[in-house]
Amino acid sequence: MSRRQALGGLALLAAPALLAAPARAGGDTMIFDVHRGGESIGSHRLAFDADGQDLVVDVTIALAVTFASITLFRYHHVSRERWRAGRLVALDSRTDDDGQDFAVSACAGDGGLVVEGSEGRLLLDPATRTTSYWHPATVRQASLLDTQRGGLLALDNRFGGTDTLDVAGDPLAADRYDIAGDLEMTLWYGPEGQWCGLVFEARGEEVRYHAVTRLPEERWSAFAAMAA
Repeated sequence: MSRRQALGGLALLAAPALLAAPARAGGDTMIFDVHRGGESIGSHRLAFDADGQDLVVDVTIALAVTFASITLFRYHHVSRERWRAGRLVALDSRTDDDGQDFAVSACAGDGGLVVEGSEGRLLLDPATRTTSYWHPATVRQASLLDTQRGGLLALDNRFGGTDTLDVAGDPLAADRYDIAGDLEMTLWYGPEGQWCGLVFEARGEEVRYHAVTRLPEERWSAFAAMAA
């Protein structure tokens, strides 16, 4: 699995100017501690906010692999996603993948979702969802928009049973989905559909997401309803 596939789906977006605003750090924030080979290498943060009838989700991913105080690999991604009436209407992302820069923008139009990225200009189905993983419908999609490069990734998703995860310090029964195709990973979602875990392999090491915080059920339900 390439680094593009492993890390490229960790984001969300809206219009280029929107990325100037920092992700909110209030209570409506979902935070994952990211571990590689058992050691923490950074974090993945998602901040949710209601803007009128729209749902806005800001994502910040900051990862670094070091050895003897030397940085071997660095990854930084910021993005924003805007949802309206259950559909993505705007997206913008900026990524520094170990010195290689990427940018993606998307906007809903009359003909569908118009995407501009390193893989060119695409016109996608207006119901297309993204590789930001927080959306509970992620595991029901045959394809997802890659928020790092702007391409469309084909998926084969399979329900794998229910596991007990440590989520924000408490045990939680979570549904496991095994993802194959252009992405290879395992995702977990709680009983109410809130994303609570991720694991994949990169360069022979397991990368695992540990949920440090989770949204209160009533808050999550309200946000999820805006993107349903």
